[in-house]
Amino acid sequence: MHVHANAGGEATATATGAAASFRRPLRAAPGWARAALRGRRKETRSCPSPLRSPPPAAAGPALDHERLDVYTAAVALDDVVVSVARAAPRGHGWLGDQAQRASASTVLNLAEALGRQGADRARTLRIARGSALELDAALTLLSHRGACGAQARTQARALTVRVVAMLTRLQAAATRQPV
Repeated sequence: MHVHANAGGEATATATGAAASFRRPLRAAPGWARAALRGRRKETRSCPSPLRSPPPAAAGPALDHERLDVYTAAVALDDVVVSVARAAPRGHGWLGDQAQRASASTVLNLAEALGRQGADRARTLRIARGSALELDAALTLLSHRGACGAQARTQARALTVRVVAMLTRLQAAATRQPV
């Protein structure tokens, strides 16, 4: 396959071979062809850390979950988890992925719980708390296997204990709250 730029500056890929003589737009070309045309390797895209993005107050009034200390702590914990997972050596990626999923579940279920009431809120907070505990277990395994540094583990452990304690209190308050 050859990659060309046509007269309009649009990139196209031409298939080579006896049976294939056609052109297709670059967006339909394989990823390596698009990267070759641009003169660089295909880069992975990742969204910026929530801690490094502009504060939500700049976009307007804060939402319910953004006002809670537990949400701020859970997002800070997610930032630590993402940095640990990205630095995990080969062979430990599955455990880093599991830690990232548990961290995301904690943050997302916490935000979802604030849109609910009564027993439904308590159930969603219980799920968030369980995900935070799963996250701690994943980080413990990463630490035992040498894939998580002592400083990152200490920081993550302190944030996890804080998040779990606040989620426990929120869950207890949600079960006492009349519908």
